[in-house]
Amino acid sequence: MTPHLLRAITIARASVRGMERMIRGMRVKDGSMRSMLDLGDITATDLADTLVRVTKIPFRTAHQIVGRAVSEGEEITLELIDRISAEIIGRPLSSMGLDESALKDALDPVESVKKRSVTGGPAPDEVRKMIASRRRDDYQTSLPP
Repeated sequence: MTPHLLRAITIARASVRGMERMIRGMRVKDGSMRSMLDLGDITATDLADTLVRVTKIPFRTAHQIVGRAVSEGEEITLELIDRISAEIIGRPLSSMGLDESALKDALDPVESVKKRSVTGGPAPDEVRKMIASRRRDDYQTSLPP
């Protein structure tokens, strides 16, 4: 084994051990996490996907509309999306099928996570499956010395 590879392995092991200690000592503050969701626009891509799915506009156009809505710094409402889409494509998206319900669902961070139910995804049911699988397989969570 070359000295550089040995050093890289040593550093990687130390990093993983440090992360393991950090994760074991971590305390999740559910309330704080939920309040932080309102500080950013983490559902912007979900909103663009919804605009594409509901109105059949191209993703690039949906992305442009959502980007403008986010940059305006206001609460994203159907009226705001309609105003911006009228400027960009010449008509409000509510006239193309977008409604308050679809908008609300697209902007809900909890629903956003729940939708990601692919293997390895963050949806709660998927995470529970992964945890159960690791426990069943006696998955080792720490490195040998």
